Amino acid sequence: GGLGLLGGGQDGHDELEVSTEALASIARSAAAERDVMVEDVRARVVGRDKSAVDIRIEAIALTQHNAEGLAHRVQQRVQDACHKMLGVAGARVHVRFLPSKTVTVTKEVSGER
Repeated sequence: GGLGLLGGGQDGHDELEVSTEALASIARSAAAERDVMVEDVRARVVGRDKSAVDIRIEAIALTQHNAEGLAHRVQQRVQDACHKMLGVAGARVHVRFLPSKTVTVTKEVSGER
């Protein structure tokens, strides 16, 4: 289906009527970047009044450099995308980097001998 708000009568503006599929799809494309391989995205609408969005992203960082900064960038991009494309402000985005299955990380240890 198309993006955009689903339903939404005149007084429906305080209730979030966005499909979780749309959220997950936007989040997935926003999260992807050169250093990030997105494995899994789950979006849920939460809160008593269903006004909050909770997005969980599991990804593999293809670089070991500054994973925290990377996670923060992904978070920011996903929040921005949800806001711009779906009108969802303040999505809670959780990014978890999984241990990589394919990339071998060699850590140089100095001062051993």
